[in-house]
Amino acid sequence: MARAYEVEGLVSFTARGGSSPLGRIRTGVPPPWYTWVVPSAKPRVQVTVDNELAAAVAEFGGGKSRSRVVHDLALRGADAIRAEQQRRQEGLEFLRRLDAGEDDRFDFSVSAQLHAGR
Repeated sequence: MARAYEVEGLVSFTARGGSSPLGRIRTGVPPPWYTWVVPSAKPRVQVTVDNELAAAVAEFGGGKSRSRVVHDLALRGADAIRAEQQRRQEGLEFLRRLDAGEDDRFDFSVSAQLHAGR
């Protein structure tokens, strides 16, 4: 019995017989290139390519594979979130120092005058 396989919509081949899932390759790419016999050492993530992600991949892809672009976007997004959290923490710390009177860079009397003039 022959089985037809398609790998990521790019390459198809037919396998016959044998005890391995690959059987005897009739056409297609050599068996060492496939990963279902030996699974990846790293866990994989399934991502739905919605309109926003498709636009980002198209904008920043630059000829790279879609998986590489999604990987790079995820890492840059993590960096951006990390930086945003750091800025927020620094802002909260500044407000805490102002409230405790440990920072004299903000003059509350000037602020009160400005608000009174409105």
